[in-house]
Amino acid sequence: MARIADLTNDIAVRALRWRDGDPIQFEVKDKTRKGFYIRISKGGKKRWYFRYTKKRKVRAYSLGAFPEISCAKAFSKYEDAREEVDNGGDPYLAKKKAKEVEKKEKQRSEFTLKVLFYDHYMPRYSKPNLRTWKNDETYFETKIEPAIGKLPADEVSPKDVEKLVMPMERDGHYATARLTLATLRKIYNWAAKSSSAVNPGDGPLLDVPNPCRHYELGEPPPPPDRVFSEDEIAKLWSRLGNSNTGKIAKLQLLTGCRVSEVAGMQWSEIDFDAKTWLLPRSRAKNKKLALLVPLSEKMLELLDHENDSDYVFPADSMLDHTTPTGVLQMIKRSCKE
Repeated sequence: MARIADLTNDIAVRALRWRDGDPIQFEVKDKTRKGFYIRISKGGKKRWYFRYTKKRKVRAYSLGAFPEISCAKAFSKYEDAREEVDNGGDPYLAKKKAKEVEKKEKQRSEFTLKVLFYDHYMPRYSKPNLRTWKNDETYFETKIEPAIGKLPADEVSPKDVEKLVMPMERDGHYATARLTLATLRKIYNWAAKSSSAVNPGDGPLLDVPNPCRHYELGEPPPPPDRVFSEDEIAKLWSRLGNSNTGKIAKLQLLTGCRVSEVAGMQWSEIDFDAKTWLLPRSRAKNKKLALLVPLSEKMLELLDHENDSDYVFPADSMLDHTTPTGVLQMIKRSCKE
């Protein structure tokens, strides 16, 4: 049989205790207020409740814990809940729905553009399917993530895209603006497809329009027609030095090959007797045709120091090659000087 007490006095409620023979959790009802009670556990925890019936279902609506919620506050919350029930409402169900909305809102706010990119787009789409996945990674890490990576993925707006891309375009970095915009557009195009669903049968990761859809780049600047004179090439050559990055840049000047192709050169690709460098198709840009590059004496001079690495221009770890980024940075510094 439930115990009954006056639940209007904090001191009296504080004195309520679990007694031998009581269930692990027992209820103490208020003397006069229907459905108003406090539940007390064997460990001493106390929580207020309002019990009512709605559509033949008995609801136990929590009003908070004692003593954080005093008797007066608990009674006030009880009165509000009872009035809601009298007016046809269901405070228990309303609170449950509010918690579900709050949970979804938290999950949505935690699903940032950064999470979309690193946890979904890159491992599930870009790396397995795109030969240019490295470009996606580079432009996201250096341009997109610092600016809008922390925004919820479904909150990125056309205005955010404009703020991201327009300064690059305005400052003359047209190619960077174009590739940054293309990367962001790819991410949202994929996330809005049904194939992006985490589980088969689920909807796409995002159900929002692509925020890049309205942004159009202006006309690209005319291609540069500025070339180095022989005198300028000689000055640049002297500044490049004999480090790995310098030798890679010199071989670019001599061969006309791309920085990634020269930086990744391996000893196995070079035939010193035939004076040729066979660039395999796996490392060529189109991945279709191998390229046989004849090597002049000047080129061979840059390759005369073998090392313990498979690469002609190894990184400090010796396990990989010097990165194209380091070469380009060094060339920029040398040109500026």
